[in-house]
Formats: sequence, C-alpha cells, structure tokens
Amino acid sequence: MTVEHWGNAVDQARHAAANMMAAPSAQQPYRHLPAFWSRQFGLNIKLAGHTAGAVALALVQGSRASHRFLAVYVRAGRSIAAVSFDEARWLPAYAEAVAAGARFPPFPDAIDQPRIERLKPGFPAARPPAHRAAPAPEASHV
Repeated sequence: MTVEHWGNAVDQARHAAANMMAAPSAQQPYRHLPAFWSRQFGLNIKLAGHTAGAVALALVQGSRASHRFLAVYVRAGRSIAAVSFDEARWLPAYAEAVAAGARFPPFPDAIDQPRIERLKPGFPAARPPAHRAAPAPEASHV
C-alpha cells in the first residue's frame, strides 16, 4: 500500500536504519500504521489506520455538535482506524489499539458519553438542489 505522507517516509528510514544496525536475529519487518494529520478550516484533523472496508464509524469522545470528537472505524468487530477532529488527546492510545487489532470498542470505560453514536463511514450523499421556479420573463416595451 502506498502511503504518500512524509511521516511514513521518516518511519521507513528510522526502521531501515535500526535493522541495518541490528543483528540479523533482531531485525524486524516493517509494519506501518498509516497516519496523517492536516489543518483544514481551523480544525486539526488526524487519522491513524486504514478506513477501507469499515462498516461503521463510532463517536467515542466529544461530539459532532462541538466539532471536537474522536471516532473509531469498525470492521468485523475490530477497530481498524481512529480519526480526531480537534480532539487528539487520546488518539495515540487508539492508534496503538488499532495497530494491535483490538476489538471494538478498544476502551469501553473511556467513552465519554452515555451511548456510542454509530454512523455510516464516508460522506453523506449530496442532496439535489432545491427546485427553483424559472424567473418570470421581463416585460418588453415596444
């Protein structure tokens, strides 16, 4: 899988250097958890994991109304990715759980709301524009 983010390049270089310096018996295969961050429209967005094949997205911290939340992507009862919008405090712990293939939810006692809000992953379908009546033709003066 191609991960076109500078963080992946840095991690690969660090891992390759460690393997070059290690004894053959101590060398480890490279296992990268895809991750990125971006700042868009005043929001700090971070994602760890790979969302492909997710069947649900569950909010576990914060709320959509506050525009600050952490959500976990779920597939086959496992946490496969975590995304944060201005709520990255717990993202490293969730990233470790995702890398370990933890069951969902990975931290049931850390959920900060009475129930987990589950959403379909992806973006909602665009609604067709509201029908507008054609403007009345202007009266012509002859």
